Amino acid sequence: MTKRLLGYITLAVGTIILQKFLDNYASIDTVSPQLIMLVVVYLSLREGQIFGMGSGFVIGLMNDLLVTHFIGYTSFVGVMAGFVAGFFFKGGDIGLTGENFSFALYSSVNAPATQV
Repeated sequence: MTKRLLGYITLAVGTIILQKFLDNYASIDTVSPQLIMLVVVYLSLREGQIFGMGSGFVIGLMNDLLVTHFIGYTSFVGVMAGFVAGFFFKGGDIGLTGENFSFALYSSVNAPATQV
């Protein structure tokens, strides 16, 4: 479990760094892709609803503290994304199915609309 948790922490920190890079270079008129939400959805599908909500809060709060000036927005959206994506968690499944991946893709496409 600790090895997997360290992998998730590395993924979260790397995603925040990549998100900051994409905010500067891959945004279209102040709208940029939300990789943080994609990671939260992945973690919710992989580990469950409670873990997804907790990771959404922590990753969102780290992003708010390091990147934005408005504290709490990304952490709130992360908790909501973890809550909704957690409904698609199947305890016995190890890999992500096509149905779950399509939900993650749909979430990543619609997440930038919350920034407008």
